[in-house]
Amino acid sequence: MVPMHFTSSDTRPLPPNSLFKYLAPERVSDVLGAGTLKFTQMSNTNDIFEVRKTFERIAGPRFRELIASIEGDLASKPTLEANIIKALSERLGRAPNRKERRTALSEFYKQGKEKQFRDGLAFEASQLADQFGSDEAREYFLELVGTGMLCLSLSEDFGISPMWAHYASNSTGFVIEFFTNHWWFKSESDVSKTRLHQVHYSDGIIDEFLENPEAAFGSKMTSWSYEKEWRMYCSLDQIEKTIPLQPDPIHLIGFPSDLVKSIIVGSRASIETRTQIQTVVATQYPHASIHLATPNNRTSLIELTDL
Repeated sequence: MVPMHFTSSDTRPLPPNSLFKYLAPERVSDVLGAGTLKFTQMSNTNDIFEVRKTFERIAGPRFRELIASIEGDLASKPTLEANIIKALSERLGRAPNRKERRTALSEFYKQGKEKQFRDGLAFEASQLADQFGSDEAREYFLELVGTGMLCLSLSEDFGISPMWAHYASNSTGFVIEFFTNHWWFKSESDVSKTRLHQVHYSDGIIDEFLENPEAAFGSKMTSWSYEKEWRMYCSLDQIEKTIPLQPDPIHLIGFPSDLVKSIIVGSRASIETRTQIQTVVATQYPHASIHLATPNNRTSLIELTDL
């Protein structure tokens, strides 16, 4: 199963050609060997402020404009009349003839039902905007995101020293390079659209969710900006396997072998880890190259050599 993507604006940035996953040495068998990746609940990431107040309200001027647009579409004369004819067809159990359609429409307008419908729709739209504009609605949304949404975290750079330290066990682990143009990262309904979302870094708060859904939903504080993170989101019902550990279960989704472009081995990786990676790659990822990450003390950059 491939995770669904979080719907957002088509103008969001496209990912680079490759993204990278930093991993500890003990993850060789369960990630490369088993071909699975861990998706973490938003409330359980290593950022204690992951699910925080990033926007003041869900429903502001943009939300009300959206509701008004939907209301206008529903209350338009063509839509109203199409729904009347549809209801008549369901009641008759057949398509009504011209006279029956004309009579039904005449009765609708003569009895003043058009105004009743429009007034009722306007009242419900106003109630909905008020409800979603409350602090309670925002907190409920954040709680829902924290418990119901999971993410796979990747980076656009393989040479981030703190990432090697924090996520690859002080450079004793490894990094997987993934092809971002692979179908696994694409929308099932439209392969021209990616499922990958760039994380926004901001310490501020936007006024309304619709002002910038990407920033409101997928943002972290600027202290994390060195990670250069990209994410793919999914819901709990899309998880393929759960290992029931306490206090935090491990949620996994399988990935195809040709998603992997290369493996980068940490400069401090043991001979055992190097050998284990070479064995797995030879049998399951023969197309992938293996590199050794070597820090250059003169340039403070991590360089790659073939392993």
